[in-house]
Amino acid sequence: MENPQIISPDTNNKNLTDTDSFTVPVSTSSGSSTPNPTVSDFTSSSVSPSSPSFGLLSSSDSSSSPTVDPISSNTSNPFPGLDMSKPVAEKPEPMSQPKPKLSAPINGQNYGSKGSKAMTTILGIIIVLLIVGGIYGVYSWQHKKVTQANSANATLNYQIASLQNQLNTANKSLAAAQAALSNSTINISALGLSLTVPSSLKDLTMATNAAPAKLTVNGASVTPTEVNLSSTSLTALDSACSADKAALGILSKTAGQYPTAPTATNSSGTLIEQFTNYYLAYSAPNACSKVASTNTTQTSLVNDLKSTLVKANITVN
Repeated sequence: MENPQIISPDTNNKNLTDTDSFTVPVSTSSGSSTPNPTVSDFTSSSVSPSSPSFGLLSSSDSSSSPTVDPISSNTSNPFPGLDMSKPVAEKPEPMSQPKPKLSAPINGQNYGSKGSKAMTTILGIIIVLLIVGGIYGVYSWQHKKVTQANSANATLNYQIASLQNQLNTANKSLAAAQAALSNSTINISALGLSLTVPSSLKDLTMATNAAPAKLTVNGASVTPTEVNLSSTSLTALDSACSADKAALGILSKTAGQYPTAPTATNSSGTLIEQFTNYYLAYSAPNACSKVASTNTTQTSLVNDLKSTLVKANITVN
């Protein structure tokens, strides 16, 4: 069985209705000398890229596919609705769009030119200024913080010093108050006065000397009033250290003025305080015991007594 021959449609044959955007010149005048148009007379007014191109028939194909001239075969108006007396207006060519102007290609920056070097220098200066400005800003901020910290530290140090002074004053007041509480006032009636003594002498004992030695003051004979001193605790260590023996010394009251050149015969001891008509004097004792520890206690108590014999601790009755 033979395969049927597939005949492709001949795309070169055109009819009047299939113009593919070709302009066909038509004339109805039969006496015109213009020959009837053929396929080769079709001229494309505008060929779009998507329109197919049709080639003319070659002489080799004329035997197998004869060319039909539709115009010559029909002298009547092939387009009844078209006024053939007027020339067919050609299809206007589409307006060409203006092509965009392309800017000149950007060439690589020529850093070797003077302008580029100047720009580079300016940018370098700006960068250096920014770095210096940043460093200065950080330095200023830190300097401000340090100044504020130093000022706060100075204020705190001043407050601490002030508080320390207040504390020292309070400690002194407290010590004075404690001393006042621990001190005792001893009334020495034979001399007409009271004496404030520390706690170590709160057990102070006294004995009036019945036969004191007479003194010669400015050519006159004067008899002082003398009180022998000791303490209960010292006497307990050795009976030879009693008040009768003046184990803690002798406190005396003598009329008149204390001599400018005191001696053992014109004064009753070391001046304590000069009053208007008399003066108080003190005479230190000798060791009262043969026991060294007792004498050590005696020396300690004598030192406490000497510290006490000041005007501030003496009250005249």
